Amino acid sequence: HSKFIHHLPKKKNLILDFGCGNGSFNSKINSKKIKKIFMYDKNKRLKFYIKNKYINNPKVEWIDNLNRTFNIVLINSAIQYLTIKQYKALMLFFFRKKV
Repeated sequence: HSKFIHHLPKKKNLILDFGCGNGSFNSKINSKKIKKIFMYDKNKRLKFYIKNKYINNPKVEWIDNLNRTFNIVLINSAIQYLTIKQYKALMLFFFRKKV
């Protein structure tokens, strides 16, 4: 995580962890570079797990849809599960949002 944080712009970033799974961030992540981390996964059963894992971290929030503002998208371990068509649609969506 320190390598990832090192590469972030020096401002309070809004990060989307797309396909977050069980959450790749340390539950105690606390960097001034991160304002909020939005956790999103199509598997809605992970919502309870993520909320419990990050219960004491106000910087982490589970979201049910992508209708948020964010300036960084993390696709850590999800991209290999997308078809080419899904990947293209996702990239078009993100670029239209000017992420």
